[in-house]
Amino acid sequence: MDKFYYYDSVTLQGYQKDGNDKLYSITLMDDAVKTKEGVRIGDKKDKVVSAYGSDYTEADGQLLYESGNTRLSFVMKDDEVQSIIYSVK
Repeated sequence: MDKFYYYDSVTLQGYQKDGNDKLYSITLMDDAVKTKEGVRIGDKKDKVVSAYGSDYTEADGQLLYESGNTRLSFVMKDDEVQSIIYSVK
């Protein structure tokens, strides 16, 4: 069963396995938090691509960057970042 932990600017999602909590998703919800590369909620698509490059997949209103078993998703609306999701595939 999934577990959610809500904080002012961040939501954590995880589950329990063998008695241990496992984290598999971090969602940035407002512009109080930014990625290591400096992208935050409200930034334009151009800034995302400038920071992360053009090797992304665009689907369902998201820019998806993948590396190994991790995914970085920028949820977009009107060419602007609405939320940022770090997750494990």
